Amino acid sequence: MKAMLGLVVLIAILISVYLACFYHSSSQRLQPAEYRCKPEGGPPWAILQGEEARDLAQLWCAGAPGEPKAYWSPSPQEIARLESRLTRFMEEKRDSEGVAPLSSYVRQYAGFTDKERRTICVNLYAAKVLQADVYAIRSDPMKWKYLPKGVCPEDQWRHELLAAEDGGTLFCGVSYEPGLESFTGLACNGD
Repeated sequence: MKAMLGLVVLIAILISVYLACFYHSSSQRLQPAEYRCKPEGGPPWAILQGEEARDLAQLWCAGAPGEPKAYWSPSPQEIARLESRLTRFMEEKRDSEGVAPLSSYVRQYAGFTDKERRTICVNLYAAKVLQADVYAIRSDPMKWKYLPKGVCPEDQWRHELLAAEDGGTLFCGVSYEPGLESFTGLACNGD
């Protein structure tokens, strides 16, 4: 009887250890080995480069697709000045346009020159939607293959344009002219 009880206890311990190991490693299994990463962190904005910058400018700011533009990368100092003005701009537009406070969005920036005017295009993407997107990617290993190699789901938006159809004020864009320190053309999906 004692031997049987000892055997049951031993089996229970082994099962507990196995389950603990399985539970601990299951979250790692959702993340393929080639994509294990540590989120970059940083400010709630990113400066897009290359094709992503071009696509952003064409999405919200640059008129007809395919129209030639010169692209440039705004400096962190230019973005800091823009952000301080954008906070006020968004507050002013809250009642008339129904947009949320700036802190409710992650922002993507791209610089382009049109008719010799330097402009920064702003993509406003609801942070709560981004969190849902990250959860969806982390929950489905098949979606990891669409990430740039070595980029965490939390940071994909720092490297690739975020775009959505419909959604109203969850997704907006606006142009900013640093020389005039002014915003023009606020538009939201579904407008």
